[in-house]
Amino acid sequence: MHKVGNYRQALTLWNVDETGSQNIHKADAVVGVVGKPSYNITALERGETSTALICINAVGVAVSPMVIHKGNLIGKQWKNGARRDVQVRASENGYITKELFSDFGKTFVEFLTTRGLMDGVPHLLIMDSHYSHLYNLEFLEMMKKNNIHVYALPPHTSHWMQPLDRAVFRSFKQGWQLAMK
Repeated sequence: MHKVGNYRQALTLWNVDETGSQNIHKADAVVGVVGKPSYNITALERGETSTALICINAVGVAVSPMVIHKGNLIGKQWKNGARRDVQVRASENGYITKELFSDFGKTFVEFLTTRGLMDGVPHLLIMDSHYSHLYNLEFLEMMKKNNIHVYALPPHTSHWMQPLDRAVFRSFKQGWQLAMK
């Protein structure tokens, strides 16, 4: 019985974070002659950033991801190859905004409700202190109303303390670079 209780508690511990990816490959190796100077030539621009917003709990259950591309309107081809449940959005610079994070909050509450996880048990959502998260009254009120407690990691520590940064996003970035070659 004890293991079931721990599993139930793990179902209520969530982490949300976002990571950006550029559409221009970053060279990770240089070919040269030993003992002679080598130069790594890369593009002068970083490319356009797309952001992936991911939310997962302690046992690996994941909410539908949100992918944010740079633009004013969502392009027709932007969902090609993506799972049906992926939310594709646009922002002026390809980064998360307060409005998009509030949309995520609605999706998160709907996800918990449709899976029967909103049965009076409180949830804990761990996130970084980004302005679109922490200074977002609509999002915070929505979480409070639905018995979801928000814990914001201290500024400049999330790259060490954020579970998604430490494992999932590191693997994602390595895979992204391999796919871009």
